[in-house]
Amino acid sequence: MNEDLNKKKLSDEEKDLSEDQNEVKDSVEEEIFEAESVENDSNIEDSSLENDVSNDYEDLKNTLVRLQADFNNYRNRVNKEKQSLVKYATEGMITDILSVLDNFDRALGPESEDESEYNKGFRLIRKELFDILQKNGLEVIESDGKVFDPNLHNAVVMEDSDLGEGIIIETLQTGYKVGDKVIRPSYVKVSK
Repeated sequence: MNEDLNKKKLSDEEKDLSEDQNEVKDSVEEEIFEAESVENDSNIEDSSLENDVSNDYEDLKNTLVRLQADFNNYRNRVNKEKQSLVKYATEGMITDILSVLDNFDRALGPESEDESEYNKGFRLIRKELFDILQKNGLEVIESDGKVFDPNLHNAVVMEDSDLGEGIIIETLQTGYKVGDKVIRPSYVKVSK
């Protein structure tokens, strides 16, 4: 009986030990599960954080590209405006000097062989002055024999002619332009 009692006691202890082992095993499995869960959550958070950082980086990169393009456009626009200002800045001065050239032309009249040295000197001064204006962008508006263009010409006289309607017969006062801008239109005689 003692032996039975010992067996029973041993069996109860084995049961308790087995139950304790199961509890420890369950507890360890639960700890492992929680650790894996925390690790997965951490990986998910890291992945989410990486995605956020990556998205922020791409947004900043796109913003930088747009800002660089905007700045380049701004710089190009400013350069064009600057060139335009430089091109037309002397327009008023050129207009004033053109009246001096016209006075030279009227005073000197047509060139002749028996011209005095005095007149030859004035012609040289006029030519030099005109060359300086041409270097600064002044162009003569060619008119004789061309079709009348109201953007370039002012018709002062209409006359019958064999040339056909709307053809310029004679330039009465030369017109000038700087680039595409007309400084002074040509005053012309037009056929009707």
